[in-house]
Amino acid sequence: MAIRGPASAMVWNDWWPPLVLALGIAAWVTGFDIIYACQDAEYDAGEGLHSVPARFGIPGALRLAMVSHSFMLVALFALPFVSPLLDLGWIYLSGMVVVAIMVIRQHLLVSPTDLGRVNEAFFNANAWISVIVLAAGSLDTVSR
Repeated sequence: MAIRGPASAMVWNDWWPPLVLALGIAAWVTGFDIIYACQDAEYDAGEGLHSVPARFGIPGALRLAMVSHSFMLVALFALPFVSPLLDLGWIYLSGMVVVAIMVIRQHLLVSPTDLGRVNEAFFNANAWISVIVLAAGSLDTVSR
């Protein structure tokens, strides 16, 4: 309350940025979790587990992961536009271009016939993506 004022001063627009960010992060996590789960598709199907790869097959799971990551990118690119109060600009948007390139690379590392680089796609790419989102948002915020 000391920083923002009374709760009654909050308006509906104040909820858009955290909602868009939360949905983007949820889509990101969903996408990379589906990619990682592809390694266990055969086991899951054999045990009757209902994982995405067991249910839709590895090609279908990778397509769903791509759709999920596309939604993530839309959310992250939309974030500066849902609230002008965030004041995110070219530094943030440049970082999101790098994130988009990394997401595309992540999907190029794995294929239905070759899951040998899932760990690289899962651990390395996601570690860098999280750092880039944090750094781009922080740098853009403090540079103003």
